[in-house]
Amino acid sequence: MCLMILALNGKAIGSTIPANATLDQDMFSVSPSSDTEESSWRMIFLPSQDPFTPLLADPRQPTTAISLLSLTSQPFIQFNGTFGADVGIVRWEAPGGINASVQVGIMGASFSRFAIIRSSTYLEDADYVIGLPVTFRYQSFSGRIFFYHESSHTGYNYTTLMDVSKVSDFGNEILQVIPSWDILPFIRLYGGAAYRVSGFYYYPSTADSTIFIGGLEVYGPEMLPLSARSYFAFNIESRGINGFTPDEDFQVGLLFHRPRSYLQIRPAIDIYNGNSYMGDLLFEKEHYVSLGVYFDF
Repeated sequence: MCLMILALNGKAIGSTIPANATLDQDMFSVSPSSDTEESSWRMIFLPSQDPFTPLLADPRQPTTAISLLSLTSQPFIQFNGTFGADVGIVRWEAPGGINASVQVGIMGASFSRFAIIRSSTYLEDADYVIGLPVTFRYQSFSGRIFFYHESSHTGYNYTTLMDVSKVSDFGNEILQVIPSWDILPFIRLYGGAAYRVSGFYYYPSTADSTIFIGGLEVYGPEMLPLSARSYFAFNIESRGINGFTPDEDFQVGLLFHRPRSYLQIRPAIDIYNGNSYMGDLLFEKEHYVSLGVYFDF
């Protein structure tokens, strides 16, 4: 995953490039080329960050994380384990650097939910996402077009133990389009939609296959001795298969970054209210508070 550290001081990334809410402070990945005569686009292979940075409070954002959950509907401990990454393959940049760029990459993750019941650990559900994102940025505007495969697999022992109705393992191909706007140097606003292009089982209509998503991210000033920022993020999703009822995710935490690298670590508290985002459990209502650590690279 790529860095999302703010640069409030415009001089930190070049006097002609305005600071924005989601680019890091790595001088080598943000600034224009050192060749002052360069006036055309350049190609960069395996770039170290993405023009469209990750959505902090989106529970389906491919990243690497572990978090403990406290669900109001369950008396036992649960935890999420996610392993994923956003890898850039090639980026085309204008002389302004990443602030005017288009990138193609590969992005995916494994999302797993576990339950600890009577000293035993059970897999509740495991979802897999893999696809090709095309991302772009022009100054404070950015966007992501993401075509990906999603599959879901329920843990058999857990569903048997809990007498949960197993919906069915399924797979879908989904097209997602999300534009984003850094409306201030420390505030990011985004919103878009996704559509299940193909798949099987319980998506019989166009409305059932449609998903709307939006959110807000607010960043605090950088704490220089720690190379960290506080942040607040809110994500809302509305799925046709659930009658377009809102699924809300609120997250607050600290964002630590390693200078001149694309690694960031985010300890955070997350509050979720809505239908489960785990594929085979998406008709289950969930209300939980979680404490977790997220690794974006």
